[in-house]
Amino acid sequence: MEQREVLIFRLGGSRYGTFTASVERLIQAVTLVGWPGAPVGFEGLIDYHGSVVPVLDIRAKLGLPPAALRVTDELIIVRIGTQRLALRVSEVETMTLLPGEAFMARDALSSALPHFSSVARTPQGMILVLDLAQILTPDVSRAL
Repeated sequence: MEQREVLIFRLGGSRYGTFTASVERLIQAVTLVGWPGAPVGFEGLIDYHGSVVPVLDIRAKLGLPPAALRVTDELIIVRIGTQRLALRVSEVETMTLLPGEAFMARDALSSALPHFSSVARTPQGMILVLDLAQILTPDVSRAL
């Protein structure tokens, strides 16, 4: 298995990752515009270079307690298919290239972890790698 580049970030005290192939840009958190009737986990909208982009607080999707927007939060701008989203995280740590053997296959994960594609071993410890396609389900995609 070949090497894969992963963006590692924090949500509260835990470390997670996502493959960089979907990542467009990293930006500092900005004030969000309210979004009445937004799908669960979406907390508002931002203006990103003239485009309206929904902001997802992935804490809700992962069953973590909510957290108020802080000036130190960061937004990871991602593209999933044709949809652009901003993922709100506590902190972006690093981008790193991991060897194929660092990843444990999805079948090694419990069905209790549906939003993750794999677990990866890093020098700083294990991370859960988000499966962005599982976070943006077809139902949620249609609601956007």
